[in-house]
Amino acid sequence: SFSISGFGTVVTGTVISGKIREGENVQIYPSKIKSKVRGIQIHGQQVKEAEAGERCAVNLANVKTSDINRGDVVSVENFMEPSLMVDCKLYYLKSASRPLKNRQRVRLYHGTSEIICRVVI
Repeated sequence: SFSISGFGTVVTGTVISGKIREGENVQIYPSKIKSKVRGIQIHGQQVKEAEAGERCAVNLANVKTSDINRGDVVSVENFMEPSLMVDCKLYYLKSASRPLKNRQRVRLYHGTSEIICRVVI
């Protein structure tokens, strides 16, 4: 995220699903900060909405750049619930140099986030 004088906080990213519209109430996850979309740009052009697959810059109201971290998600209000636990099916490569141990610390990459976590087998 970055700030533009006279406009405020701008976040950039790819719309993963659905659409984001100018004037829409949104929430930033995992912090659950509420905001409103002031404006949207795609390749430097002002647009009213952006849809899945499009890269865009979104101007957000009442949000400081310090409130937003790389990997945060902007979504419709009350749509998501942050979690400290993920259930998944894990495929361990046979070519790995050492075995995976219960409660081992690993790096989880999700979207553009990097999270240090523990694997519970």
